[in-house]
Amino acid sequence: MTQKVIDEIRFLTSDLGWVGTLFLLLFSLFVFSSFSDVVYQTSSTASTSIKLTLLAGLAATIVYIVYSKTKTSKPTKTVVYKPRVEIVPNEMQAALEPQMTPKDSYLPEFRSTLKESACEKRSARQQEFFQTHEGEYAEGDVFLGVNIADIVKLSESYSQKLTRPEIKELLKSHVHDERIAAVWLLINRYKSGDAEKKTGVYEFYLENRELINNWDMVDLASRNIIGVHVKENPSAQSVLSDLMKSTSVWDKRSAVMSTHPFVLEGEVAHAFGVVEKLAANRDELVQSALGWVLKESYKRKPEETEGFMRSNFNTLSKQAVRIGTERMDKKYRKEFLRGNFA
Repeated sequence: MTQKVIDEIRFLTSDLGWVGTLFLLLFSLFVFSSFSDVVYQTSSTASTSIKLTLLAGLAATIVYIVYSKTKTSKPTKTVVYKPRVEIVPNEMQAALEPQMTPKDSYLPEFRSTLKESACEKRSARQQEFFQTHEGEYAEGDVFLGVNIADIVKLSESYSQKLTRPEIKELLKSHVHDERIAAVWLLINRYKSGDAEKKTGVYEFYLENRELINNWDMVDLASRNIIGVHVKENPSAQSVLSDLMKSTSVWDKRSAVMSTHPFVLEGEVAHAFGVVEKLAANRDELVQSALGWVLKESYKRKPEETEGFMRSNFNTLSKQAVRIGTERMDKKYRKEFLRGNFA
């Protein structure tokens, strides 16, 4: 058999499934029936009816097969997602390829090194986990599938090499890995800078936070930049009120997650104040953040945190209480979730 015949048989049996198999069966029966009439030189009304039935079946399957081959040969439509914010031209291509930068820029090298750690399997998992389908909050995000440990390590190496405009270009990218790498670049700069440089990073982040539109980046920056800065600079605490009043769900979540540095020091009252003000907000991303902060508070101040949840049990969502009580004894937690505090 020629390769072309083999390819056709593969198309029939693999691509077309039962229809292709049915075609081969009908064709074989027709050939066998015709061969039998020739060999035994017999032809009856019954055998003629059988062959006509087989021919009709073959004709029907041929029409279906021709239609299927025509359908599968059509080019697939390329979907280009619209950006949530205005980014560099050429949309997806611009996000994936290095931009025109000065010859001494480290940005192309940074992007190239990041891509070298890409993983298709991890990328597929992340697409589902971070809800990137149409209408979901991460719609249009592209994931290279780079391990977060590799992103952190790479960001540490380049934190002092890339300029602020280059970091902003990464923040504008459609590639999730590039955006979270940009957040890590800012975190490393903040940690290593003096008071003036820390303020610069803090203000730069706040000015560009509309580009941070996924919970993993929001949580990272809130805990390690906004929260740390507010804790070290009490005069900046008014920013949390501004974030809570914002119409952006990411700003509200930032306000909650920014209390973490206080919680780490056992200053849970600060976190309780933010939780109390946002308890009525029923957005899932806000409530999950409230629950997480309560859980972290319970690790360090269990009695105070339990008392707070008791007092606000009817205001807090079930989601927030369920997450906040994860560290409780299982039997006691079961009753607590029902509102039985005795």
